[in-house]
Amino acid sequence: MSGMFDNAIWFNQPLNNWDVSSVINTSRMFNAALVFDQDINSWNVSNVKDMSGMFCDAWYFDESLDNWDTSNVENMRQMFSSAKFFDQNISSWDVSKVTDMTEMFNGAKYFKKILNKWNVKSLKKYDKVFEDTHLLENEKELVLSEWTTKIAQK
Repeated sequence: MSGMFDNAIWFNQPLNNWDVSSVINTSRMFNAALVFDQDINSWNVSNVKDMSGMFCDAWYFDESLDNWDTSNVENMRQMFSSAKFFDQNISSWDVSKVTDMTEMFNGAKYFKKILNKWNVKSLKKYDKVFEDTHLLENEKELVLSEWTTKIAQK
């Protein structure tokens, strides 16, 4: 499903009944689908390994994703980059296999969730992960400090 709705600027149709249980790559799926904002919380994404850029530039996407099983995902690079209005609670996600979160929330201007409890034991890259978000500097520092400690304890 990689790039399926890439640059589908005006796409905003319901997809909640799709069976994605066999999908392993959702990278750039909604990239630049500017107005996409549909409920896909029921999707079974337990086999997905690559979610990089999935909602990159999906400006208006702000739907709950707290039911997603992300335990097999390895790449979340730019997943919500420039998803300007995204601010959902994804603190329950299992990100223990993720190695790359570079710019994951970069430009997600309204994102202000503190994700310091995530298990980031496999994380190798996370440059600019919270750049240009509504997180306060001390909140960013708290999260990154705790992540650094967890990574060092591997």
